[in-house]
Amino acid sequence: MPQLASLLESSIGDIQGFGCAHVTVERERERDADRYSTMRGEQLSTEFQNHRERAESTLRPVKEMYDSRPRFPSGIDMPCKSCGSINQSKFTAEMAIHFPGLKNLDKPVVWVFSEIAICLVCGTAEFTLPESELRRLENGEAAAAG
Repeated sequence: MPQLASLLESSIGDIQGFGCAHVTVERERERDADRYSTMRGEQLSTEFQNHRERAESTLRPVKEMYDSRPRFPSGIDMPCKSCGSINQSKFTAEMAIHFPGLKNLDKPVVWVFSEIAICLVCGTAEFTLPESELRRLENGEAAAAG
C-alpha cells in the first residue's frame, strides 16, 4: 500500500495541470471572444491534449496495480473471519437444527434452507437464518410436519 500512496501523490501533481488548461481556455474565450483566435485555441487544445496524455501515462501504473489486486469471489464481500482468506465459495444448504438437551429429544427439528459461505482454506462456514426460522428457534417451536 505505501507503493500505491506514493504513486498517487506523484500522479496528483501531474494531473492538476490538466484542469488548469481547460479553465484557461474557457476564461480566454469569455474574456474576449472577438480577439480569441483559432491559433490560440489550437495552441491551448494541444496543451490540453498534452496534459491529458501525461495524466493518463502517470496513472497507468496505478490502474494496473488496482486491476491486479486480489478480488473476492462472486457473492463474497469480505475475507474469512477466522483465517482472513478470500478463498471462499457460496453454496445452498439444507439444515436440520435440533433443540439441545434430553428434554427436547421429542421435538421435531427446525428445517432451514439457506445460502452458506464456506472458507475453502479453514472450513469456517457462515450463514444467516431466515426470519421465520429464527423466530421458531427463539420461541422453542419446530415447524409443523407437512
